[in-house]
Amino acid sequence: GLSCSANGVLALLVRRHGSVLVLGLCGLLLALPFAVPYTYPISASAHALVAFIGAWKAADMLAGTRPQAAVASGDLAYFAHMLSTVEFRTENAGTVLVAAAPGQWRRQLADVAARYAGLAVAASLRRAFATIGATSLELYSEVWCIYTFLSLFTSTFATALAVAGYQPQVVFNSPLLRTTSVSDFWGRRWNLLIHGLFRRSVFQPLRRRGCPAWAAGASAFAISGLFHEYAFAPGQPNLAASTGRCLAFFLAQ
Repeated sequence: GLSCSANGVLALLVRRHGSVLVLGLCGLLLALPFAVPYTYPISASAHALVAFIGAWKAADMLAGTRPQAAVASGDLAYFAHMLSTVEFRTENAGTVLVAAAPGQWRRQLADVAARYAGLAVAASLRRAFATIGATSLELYSEVWCIYTFLSLFTSTFATALAVAGYQPQVVFNSPLLRTTSVSDFWGRRWNLLIHGLFRRSVFQPLRRRGCPAWAAGASAFAISGLFHEYAFAPGQPNLAASTGRCLAFFLAQ
């Protein structure tokens, strides 16, 4: 709630004021997860995740890489784009927002409940496997914990978008059940909010400047690695020992 409220303030400032003020606020928001005395590391990391997305979307807006419909459709659409991800379609050489389908908000509420139940089951299994020493099953159940935790976040935001009358984009497209390759996982199934954000603000600008596709893709993954280094830093018991692991993982992808 704290990080989303801060992102809302940031969206208002991006809409109304100059870039120097906005960039200064981005710096403050990115420092906040390290200043709040959270009891649990996951809370600090969740705050950092949302703060980074807000700061990067602010840069996306200021750099002009955001979809034109996010600016042209009024304040509510602008806020919706800053806080989550809205479905767009191309029309007359531009982009327009897609209105929510009838009953979309009810489907989204049901999805939130299912994600929450899935997280509860995954967390319970993880603890049970840890108790009996089944390390591989514990690790696999933790993967499901991460997935259901993140998808619970995005599904909650999607519900708010549907209530506001916008069709939310699919963010997680069955990544742990239907993936067929590494590129399929990252490009079409896992966290498509971040995929779209980095594609339009990192990959495509580099390609337009003549950068080879492999180098542009590696640059996007490097920034993703740095993003995760930042997001998990507030909850690390030994930051010096963990630094570089997320970056190495994403560069390997």
